[in-house]
Amino acid sequence: QHTICVCVCLQDVVFSVNYRPSESVTVSKGQELVPPCKCDSHKQLTRGELSAKQTGVYTLIFDNTYSK
Repeated sequence: QHTICVCVCLQDVVFSVNYRPSESVTVSKGQELVPPCKCDSHKQLTRGELSAKQTGVYTLIFDNTYSK
């Protein structure tokens, strides 16, 4: 089990987690474990935990493309 802590200085960020059984599978074909959610981590620390249930590639996605 791993603990994830996110702190962004200026803006909020959209966070999600994707799982793929191997690197040969693209992220777009992977399984969404944590759907995209907006984190106001510039206001307070955002914390979460993820338990890897199976071997594979877990991708943590931080997206702030909508921020100005």
